[in-house]
Amino acid sequence: MTSVTMGVSPFFANKKYYPKLQTHLNHDLPSDSVCPFIAELESTHARLKQSIAEAQARYQGPTNTKHSAPPDIKIEDLVFILAKNI
Repeated sequence: MTSVTMGVSPFFANKKYYPKLQTHLNHDLPSDSVCPFIAELESTHARLKQSIAEAQARYQGPTNTKHSAPPDIKIEDLVFILAKNI
């Protein structure tokens, strides 16, 4: 399942392959093939972080316009409190 925000599945974002693909990495023996894999995985994570930040920025503006600023309440001001919010 592809995420609308990220453009790839969460599994692909973390593993850089889909579960149906048979890939076996030998974690005990470092090899030259692991370095490009890690570099590509890091670039994918950087791209996904950027996509998430852009999506949050798109939603932030419209959301902030729907919320009003909190009232300026000072110590010793009289206020009404609903019992259900205590």
